[in-house]
Formats: sequence, C-alpha cells, structure tokens
Amino acid sequence: MYCLEAQETSKNGIKRILLEQIDINIALLMTPGDDPDIAVHEARKNIKRLRAALRLVRGVLDPEVYHRENICFRDAGRQLAPLRDSAVLVETIDALREQFGLAPDAFAFIRDQLVAAQMQQRQTLLYKKKVPTAVAAILDAARTRIAAIELPGDDFTIFADGLECVYRSGRKRMQAAYAHPQDAHRFHDWRKRVKYLWHHSEILQLVWPVVMDRTAEELHKISSLLGDAHDLAVLQETIQAQPQKFGASEEIDRLFVLVEQRRMELETAAYPYGQRMYAESPKAFVKRIATYYAVWQQYGINGIPIEVLFEEDTESATITIL
Repeated sequence: MYCLEAQETSKNGIKRILLEQIDINIALLMTPGDDPDIAVHEARKNIKRLRAALRLVRGVLDPEVYHRENICFRDAGRQLAPLRDSAVLVETIDALREQFGLAPDAFAFIRDQLVAAQMQQRQTLLYKKKVPTAVAAILDAARTRIAAIELPGDDFTIFADGLECVYRSGRKRMQAAYAHPQDAHRFHDWRKRVKYLWHHSEILQLVWPVVMDRTAEELHKISSLLGDAHDLAVLQETIQAQPQKFGASEEIDRLFVLVEQRRMELETAAYPYGQRMYAESPKAFVKRIATYYAVWQQYGINGIPIEVLFEEDTESATITIL
C-alpha cells in the first residue's frame, strides 16, 4: 500500500513503503509472467515511486546515504528505460496520427523503423543482457541497506523539508519552463518534480483523503500532459539524431510540424493546472499539509471530519464520526 496507514508512525510507514516497493519490483522482474514488457514498465514506475519516497525524507537522512540510494535507484531505472522508451515512440506516432485524423498508413516508413528499433531493444535487454535480472539483484542489495536505515523523529517533521524542497523546485521549474517555451527539456525537468509531488500526495493520502486524492489527481493530470509532450520531443530528437534512417526529408518535416504543434498544445493545457497547484508559497503549502497531518494524528479519524448532530427537541448534541 503506497500510503501511510492508520495507527502507523511516520518513520515506520515510510520504511514499510520503501521495502514494499522494492519487494514488488523484485517480484515483477524475476517472475514477469506472460508479458515481460508490462512487468518492466510497472517496475520502472515503481522505481520512480521509490525515489519519491526517499526524497520525502531527504531532510532527515544522512546526505551520503540519500545520494547513494537515490543514485542506486536512478541507475536501476535507467537500465530498464530503453525498453519502455522504444515502445513509447511507436505509441506516440500512433497517437499523433489519431489526434490529427490521419490515415492509418501515415508516416508508415518512420513507424516501421521505430518498431524495428523496439524489437531490437527488446531482444537485447530482455534476452541477451538479461537486464531485469541484473536490476532485481541491485534492488535486493538496496533492500538490505534500506532496512538498516534509522530515521530520527516520528512525526510530520521527517517529511517537512523534503516536501517543501520538492514543492519549491516544481514551482521554480514551472516558471522557467513557461519563460522558455521552446525548450522541451525545461518542461521535462518540471514534470519530474510534479511526479515527486504526486507520489508524495499518494503517500500522505490518509491525512485528508478528499483533499489529497484530488491533489494527486491534479498532479497526475499535469504529469500526463507533460509526459505526452516529452514523448513527442523524444520522438523528434530520435529522428533528428539519424535522419537518413527514417526516409524522405519532406515526410520528416511534415511529421515535425505536427509534433511541435501538439507539444505546444499539451504544454499550454498544463499551465492552468500548474497555476492552481503552485498557488501557495512553499512554506504555506507545507504548513497546510502539516496541519492535516496533525489533525489526523490527534483524532485518529483518517482525515474525515467530525459532524455534530443536534436533536431538534433537545439542546444536547451527539458527535458522529463519518
């Protein structure tokens, strides 16, 4: 369960979350079932959740420990990335054709080249290099280290610095992205911080479910919009790196016009969501979440408010937990 549970201390909860995500990933990579591609994709997403959970307690971790484990998880994710990234390029060109109502065979030669590259990556990573097994071994070693970590404190204070840092970083990177709208990498930098905050909202979901669920949904929406925009930018960069591989320059130019148009639409669509999400100062945001946490801890009601019901014929009141 990727959230703090009722009656669970903050340090026990975050340790449990980290260890559970590691265990889930090892199982996915070692026993992927009928579709190893899906297993790798899920494992890669879970590694991002791992890094987010680690980042949430960054403020109380020894800097050396934090950097060691963050780099470990980052590098593990990077080993899995080429397999998913090559598949995404095919999905991206398919989505682009659908978005603009193009014929099913539009950009067929470019797509065929992308599919061939995907199959080659799949064969190399899954069967020659056996990357999933190697990553599982890395995570298994990390599990022992994570289990031995001692977190100081046992309340919201272990989250405060990490949460504020992620929120502040996301706010700054949003401003930088829209100040340089032609720079796709700035939007990708912002998206990474959005995803951290999204996962932090998931971890803290029970402090006030109705608010934190909505916050997570909004952040997920931003991440999806920016993710689709990033996929388009990667598609363009991939073709630009070896244009001779993808056929006629006129066809490539036509594709790039659509890529840039769609990317701009997606990044523009993310803006109002970002404005709303980053409306507070970092300190005000953290103070608000800390208040939710304190109420949750004091009343033990999972963030659900107490309703006072008055009888019409008496002056007495009964308190009911909804």
